[in-house]
Amino acid sequence: NRIPPTITLPAGWEVCAAGFENELNRELTLNFLHPLKNVEAISVARTGHADDFLFELTRHKHKLAQVHLTWNKEWRPAWPETTFYDSWDEWVASVKAENEE
Repeated sequence: NRIPPTITLPAGWEVCAAGFENELNRELTLNFLHPLKNVEAISVARTGHADDFLFELTRHKHKLAQVHLTWNKEWRPAWPETTFYDSWDEWVASVKAENEE
């Protein structure tokens, strides 16, 4: 579990094992312009009701990326849809605000 002990996952999110980065890399095989292409990412959490995953990034200017996996090989740079976060607190606040909408 790579989630800091001070972080409580927002409602609807659960810890997941590493391994979903394999699906992310598969989706990016033909997507040479996606911002996560060739970025080392490790899956740490996922939503229980959607295909949104949280990845911890290594050697990247952002710490986290929330990605909506499509389960298809993508070629459009906007897919899979990705939002970057600079901290765990920023990600938690964003998800909670989104849940309140």
